[in-house]
Amino acid sequence: MDDDPDPAHGGKTPASGHLPRLESGPQAFAFIEQAPVAMAVLDRQMRYLAYSQRWAESHGLGDGDLRGRCHYELFGALPERWHHAHELALSGESVARAEDRIVHPDGRVQWLGWEVQPWYDGPGVPGGVMICTQDITDSKRTEHWLRESEARLRLAAQAAQFGMFDIDLAAGTGHWSKEALALLGLPEDARPDTLEDLKPILDPDSLKGLRAVLRDALRPGSAGRLVRQLRLPGGGGEDRWLQFHGQVTFAGKGAHRKAWRIRGMVLDISDTRRMEQRLSRSERLETVGRLASGIAHDSNNLLTVILSNLELALARIDDPEARRMIGTAVNAAEVNAGFNRRLLSLTCTRSDTAAVLRIAAHLDATQPLLSHAIGDRITLTIAPEDGLWPVRADPGDLDSALLNLALNARDAMQDGGALSVTAKNVALDARHAARMGPQAREGDFVCIEMRDSGTGMSDEVAAQAMEPFFTTKPKGRGTGLGLTSTASFVSRLDGFMTIDSDPGKGTQVALYLPRDTGEAQREEPATDAEAEPMHGHGEVVLLVEDNRDVREAGLKRLEILGYVAIEARDATEALAVLARGEPVDLVFSDFAMPGAESGLSLVQRVRRDYPRMAVLLTTADGTQILRKDGDETREQVEILPKPHAISDLARALRRALDRRDPSRDRPRR
Repeated sequence: MDDDPDPAHGGKTPASGHLPRLESGPQAFAFIEQAPVAMAVLDRQMRYLAYSQRWAESHGLGDGDLRGRCHYELFGALPERWHHAHELALSGESVARAEDRIVHPDGRVQWLGWEVQPWYDGPGVPGGVMICTQDITDSKRTEHWLRESEARLRLAAQAAQFGMFDIDLAAGTGHWSKEALALLGLPEDARPDTLEDLKPILDPDSLKGLRAVLRDALRPGSAGRLVRQLRLPGGGGEDRWLQFHGQVTFAGKGAHRKAWRIRGMVLDISDTRRMEQRLSRSERLETVGRLASGIAHDSNNLLTVILSNLELALARIDDPEARRMIGTAVNAAEVNAGFNRRLLSLTCTRSDTAAVLRIAAHLDATQPLLSHAIGDRITLTIAPEDGLWPVRADPGDLDSALLNLALNARDAMQDGGALSVTAKNVALDARHAARMGPQAREGDFVCIEMRDSGTGMSDEVAAQAMEPFFTTKPKGRGTGLGLTSTASFVSRLDGFMTIDSDPGKGTQVALYLPRDTGEAQREEPATDAEAEPMHGHGEVVLLVEDNRDVREAGLKRLEILGYVAIEARDATEALAVLARGEPVDLVFSDFAMPGAESGLSLVQRVRRDYPRMAVLLTTADGTQILRKDGDETREQVEILPKPHAISDLARALRRALDRRDPSRDRPRR
């Protein structure tokens, strides 16, 4: 049996209320047999004098006559509190309990409400007790099920990050679940009675939109649906987004139809919104990348012609002033080539020239470049911490990223200021990374921070700072690709970038570059001897290029470098030249060409049919190779980007010739 504490005295059960005070003796108990409730009358020895049919049925006592039998014999071991209640009733007190949990010997659980009162057969002396019980097991089970259902719903709400609300429009009162209040950032004792009460926590546009859909939902002829996404400004942190789903309940019909209640739910969709924004940005970058690929290809071909002819002219001119002017033109062309590289970096997935870098040494080596870029009116400080982890990255891409950040800082400090560059090791766990925003992730990073004392950015500007072509600079002074290409570079390394800025307080940009855990060592810089152009020794080079101007400039370069140059306008023509048995040592082909055969397929044919022949690919858009056949092509074929200097061409030709395998069979003629 159960061991609950003693029952309260003087109460009454839902079944019977107070039992009557009987003083006329056992002969008055005949009515009890027909009572619609479970009742029994017992004497002072707890022997049955009378009982209702419901009593026998409720307590499983069978059809036999119970009169004269002892209550304790029939029920066996009863809880001590029941014995105590009987004793109190025999002494003249009434005892009641609204609900009592009983565990039977067979393990069955039963809930009862009961009342025990004395009855009298003479003045002041109880003749026994009258007991009335009500089986409330079913109602207690229903109550337990409802509590469990509510608990499950609450757990589901917490897991799914949603809450419920119920607004009584007629009474002007609202009820919000604890989860809903938490999502709204309100204390548990808050009670918004109307949706208009949410005005202090919503941004103005969200409030305006909520009012509009609410007006529509409350119209007598509407379906009463209320759906709206709302933004809650995050102050110093990230904004949060909530989705409201509500249904208006109407009373009356026709012209008398009137809204009287709104019930619904509020759901946290912040993560979904962030993913949508990232997807949208990714799609915009993809569009920009496709556009950039076409622009860069044509532009780089033109730059190849320009740079080639300027170099050729420079070799024939002795006038210092003319050489200076040509040098200025070369620099301008190289600046344009840098812009193209930034365009292509928006979609490039990995670098061909990544190396393990020691960031402290790299920053020291970059100081002259940054100092020259920002000018004398800005003080530059570079202070990396000791013991920085190695990082694998393209050194040129890293220099470009740092230069972009420095130029942005310079433009934010028109009257001069201070620019500091620091670097430190950072180990991020999942919790810390989550607080930094959706772009962050856990892991070991070298964090390069660049902080300026400039004008800073508002939250709105900072939110768009990494968008392609977004710029706050005057027309003609900015491309809007600096931060975009920097963020793209860091993302390709599986790192991320953060911006912290306030108007009038400067800006801090942090690049989180993943720690390199491989065994590769940093590449050593080229020696002076290696930097000099390497001339050929009469080797025959087949130049395959569909652009006539690029082809003519290439032929002249090859001749200057000491090679015998022959030409082909496309892959089909090149294969015909080889089929005639021309003694070609190296095929130098453009990647993108019209016709059925591309430069890549030409190279694959040459490697298959002419194993000892060297190959060199050049392209104005390196991302094409990365997309189509990146790993295998980079490992087996030398690739030279357009535009390129004659010294770069010389070294690429020599490397391609040197990597031929002399043990392979002679070419088939």
